[in-house]
Amino acid sequence: MVTTQHALFKFSSNGILLSTSEPFKNRFSNSQRDSSMYYYNYRKEVRLVTGKNYYYTYLNIYISNADTFNSSPRIPVKQGNIYFLIKLNEQDSIIWMKPLYKGKESVYTAYSLFHDLDIDTVSQILSFNIIFSPTYFEPIFKPSLNNGGGGFVFKINADGQIIKEDSFANTTFFFRESYDYIKKQWVSLGQINGTDLRFRNFIPSNLYYNYFLAIVIFDLDYNPIFIQPLVINYFSLSSNIQINNFPNYSDFVDSRGKVTVSGAFWDSIYLPCQNLYSTLNDTNFLGYPMTDGFSISIESFKRINRIECRNYLSPSTKYLWDSTGIYIDTLQNSFGCDSILEVNLQILQSTSSIDSMVCNAMKSFSQKYIWDSSGIYFDTIPNSFACDSIIKLSLLVGSNRSFIDTTVKYTLQSPSGKFNWDSSATYYDTLTNSIGCDSIIRINLAVLSNRSQIDTFNCYPIQSFSNTFGMNQSGHYLDTIPNSKGGDSLISIHFTIGSNSSTIDTSFCNQIISPSGRYMFSSSGIYLDTLINCFFCDSIIEINFTRTSSSDTLYYTNCDSLLSPSGKFYLDKTGLFTDSLLTVKGCDSIVYIYYTRPVSNSQFSVSTCDSVVSPSGKYVYTLSGNYSDTLINQFGCDSVIEISVTKSTNKLTISKSNDIDCLQPFTQLIAEGALKYTWSPIEGLNDAHIPNPIASPIKSITYYVIASDSFDCEFTDSIFLNVNRADSLGFFPNVITPNGDGKNDCLPLNSLNEFKEANFFVYNRWGNLIYESNNPELCWQGIAMDGQAVTEGVYYYILKGKTKCDENFTKTGSITVIR
Repeated sequence: MVTTQHALFKFSSNGILLSTSEPFKNRFSNSQRDSSMYYYNYRKEVRLVTGKNYYYTYLNIYISNADTFNSSPRIPVKQGNIYFLIKLNEQDSIIWMKPLYKGKESVYTAYSLFHDLDIDTVSQILSFNIIFSPTYFEPIFKPSLNNGGGGFVFKINADGQIIKEDSFANTTFFFRESYDYIKKQWVSLGQINGTDLRFRNFIPSNLYYNYFLAIVIFDLDYNPIFIQPLVINYFSLSSNIQINNFPNYSDFVDSRGKVTVSGAFWDSIYLPCQNLYSTLNDTNFLGYPMTDGFSISIESFKRINRIECRNYLSPSTKYLWDSTGIYIDTLQNSFGCDSILEVNLQILQSTSSIDSMVCNAMKSFSQKYIWDSSGIYFDTIPNSFACDSIIKLSLLVGSNRSFIDTTVKYTLQSPSGKFNWDSSATYYDTLTNSIGCDSIIRINLAVLSNRSQIDTFNCYPIQSFSNTFGMNQSGHYLDTIPNSKGGDSLISIHFTIGSNSSTIDTSFCNQIISPSGRYMFSSSGIYLDTLINCFFCDSIIEINFTRTSSSDTLYYTNCDSLLSPSGKFYLDKTGLFTDSLLTVKGCDSIVYIYYTRPVSNSQFSVSTCDSVVSPSGKYVYTLSGNYSDTLINQFGCDSVIEISVTKSTNKLTISKSNDIDCLQPFTQLIAEGALKYTWSPIEGLNDAHIPNPIASPIKSITYYVIASDSFDCEFTDSIFLNVNRADSLGFFPNVITPNGDGKNDCLPLNSLNEFKEANFFVYNRWGNLIYESNNPELCWQGIAMDGQAVTEGVYYYILKGKTKCDENFTKTGSITVIR
C-alpha cells in the first residue's frame, strides 16, 4: 500500500508523547509513493495549522497509476506528482481532501511547491499561498492561472469551498514564501518584473524596466504594501546567484518579524538601499563553490502610533487625515529607497447625538444657550482627552397652545370632555398631549339656535311648521325651522286633537252591518267606521270582525294511505287535499291537507378496483352488473336503490429483453396491461414514466413499477436485472494433489473464465521460472518445462491475458503441490 513519511505526533505541554497516527496510510488501491522520498525533490516544506478542533496540512504524493483516494467522498486522482490540501479532526480522521497542483513532469524533477498556511480561528477561513513555476506544475483549481509563474493565493471556508483564488505575481517568479506571525503579513522573496502592474507603485522609477531580486510584503488579502529590491539587473549577471542558502531550509522571517535574506554569487552585483558585507564561503545545493556571500536584513517597514484631537498631517506632508484608522505613507531613506510607514491614527475629537424632550425649555450642556422651541441644536464641551466633544441635540419642546373659532347650533362639548357650552362666549380647556405636557386650547364659540313654545287644537292631524312630520294625536312635539341668524329656531308644540278612536271585536257566522249603518261586512277582517263625537269631531271605530266559519291547514306524512279528517275519502299519494268539518257553532270549517307519502327510488353507478359493498351492507358485489338494494329512509319507509357496478379487469405483466453484460450494455423493460406507469428507482432509466424504458444500470438492481388503469386502479410488480459488465475471474484453487485419483489433480485455467488470450507462468520459491504456457485450456498438473514432476511445496504463478470482453487482466498467487 502507500508508503508515506507523513505521520502526526501529539505531545502534552510538558513534552510527553500522547499519540501517533498515519492518517494517509493505506488510502490507495495501487502502490503510490511520497514525493519527498526522492533525492531530487530536494526541498520539503510541511505546514500544520490548527483551527478550533481541526487541523490543516499539505500532502505531496506521486501517483504512479491513476487511482482513487479512499476518503469521504472518494477523490479520483490522475497520474503524476500531486499536492493535496487536507482537513483532519482531533482523532486524525480525514474530513475532506482537495487536490491543488499537479506536476507536469516526472517525480524526479528537482523542484517543489513552496507554500504557507494561516487560519482565522474566529471566521474559520483558511488562507494559503503557493509559489510555483508553470514549467513544472499546473493548478487544478483554476487552470487560467497557468499563463504565468509566481505566486497564487487561496482562501477556503471550513467546508472546503473556495471563496477566493487569485494571482499576486502573475508575470514574475517567486521562490520563497513566509508568514510573519508578529506583523500578520505575508513575506515573499523572488524575481520581480518592473512592468508588473501589481507592483508598479512600489518600485523605484530607475528600476522600472529591469528584472531584479526583491522582497515583497503583502497584507492578508495579498495587496502589496512594501517592496525592497535586492539584486539589480538579474539577467545581466555573468554567473548564477543563489538566494537564501544561509541557512538552508529555514524561514527568512524571525520571531521578531525581522526579514533576513542571504545568498552567494560569482560576480559583482549592485544591492540598492542596503550595505553589503561578506560571509563565509559555502557551496550551493549542487555542491558548487560560491565564492562570495552576502546577508541582508530589511527593517524599512515601520509603524507609528499617533493620537490627535482633530487631524494629522502625514510625515511626508502628502496627506491630511481627519478620522481614526491605519494609513500608509512613504518617505525616502538615506539610501534613496522608499521607507514605508504604517500610521495607526486615533482622532480623539468625539461626536454624539442626543434626542431630548422637555415641556417648556432647557439649558445647553455647556450652559451657554437656552432653547425653548423644538429643533436641532449643536453644543461643544471638552471630553476626557481635553478635545472637543460635539453634541448634536434633537430637541422636542412638549407644551403647546392652540386657538379654535367655532360655531354650533345648539351645544358644544369641550375637547377634554369636562364641559358643555350652549351660549356664545370665549372658553378655555386643557389637554395632556402625547409626551405628557399641557396643551392649552382657547375656543371662541358662537351658538346660533333660539327656542319658542306653542299650544294648538284641531279635529284632525296637522303638519308641523317645518312640514317635516305630522301630528296625528295629542301630545308634545318639537319642531325646527331656520332663523334669521342661519341657525335653528326650536319650537315646542303642545297639540290637542279632537277626534278619537275605539276598537270593537265581534264574531258571527254570517255578515254584519257597521255602527254607522253605512257598511256591510261579510268576511273576517279589520274595518273602520266613523261617528260624530261630543267635540263635533269624527270618532273613528276600528271593528275586528270574525266570521266563525273557519279554515285550517294540516301536514301529514305516512308510508301507506290515510283516511281524511271527515272520513269521506283516502289520501293515497303525495299532494294537496281539501276536506270540511262543522264547528261547534254550526259553521263550516275548511281543512287543507298537505299529504306526503315518502316512498323513494334512486340509482347510481360505481367503478371500482376491488369488490363493492351495497349501501345497506347486506351484499358484496364482486363482478360487474346491475344490482338492487333497499334502505329505510328517514320516515321509516323503503328507499329502493338501483346500483350499476363496473369492475376493473386490467392485469399488469412485466418482462425484460435481456440481462446486462459487457456485450449487451442495456436492456428494455416491458410492462403491459395498464394505462400509466411509474418505474423506480430511476437510476439507469431513460424515462421512468413510459411502459417500455431502456435500462442501463451500473450494477445489479431490482426495478419496481406502479401502474394504473382508466379507473385509477394501481397494480405493482418488480423484476430483477442482473448486471455483469466486467468478467469475474471466478474460483482459482490454491492446492493441487496430482496423484492420479481424479480429484484436484491439476490447476485448470478455464475455471476462471473464457479467455481470448492467456499466458501462464510458474516460479519456484527462489523466483526461477519452471513452467510457462499460452494455452487458455491448460490444466497444470505440477509438471516442469523439462517434463519432470515438481517436488511438493509452494509455488508462485502469474496469469496475464485478455477476457472475452477485451479487458486486460493480471492474477498472481501461490499454489501448493501435495503428492
